[in-house]
Amino acid sequence: HALVRAEAVRRWTNSPQEGIPHLLRLLDDPSPVGRFAVQDALLRMGGTVAEPLARYLEDPKSVGLEAALEVATRLAHPSHHAVAQALTRS
Repeated sequence: HALVRAEAVRRWTNSPQEGIPHLLRLLDDPSPVGRFAVQDALLRMGGTVAEPLARYLEDPKSVGLEAALEVATRLAHPSHHAVAQALTRS
């Protein structure tokens, strides 16, 4: 249920190192509420999420790339430059 996932997102936000992998896996949440909660949590984590997000964007098996790109755009971290260039050619 979307509300249960949103609560899990809130809890994972409190422990970024443990929570980031879980949050990245939820970027393809079919519920707009769930996706928004994940994106918001990742953005509030700031630079802590930059490197894991870059690796997520580089992985061809990743789902939820559009939501991940929205987060990366808002973070505007230098580690996203190379993957952003690659994805523009996709």
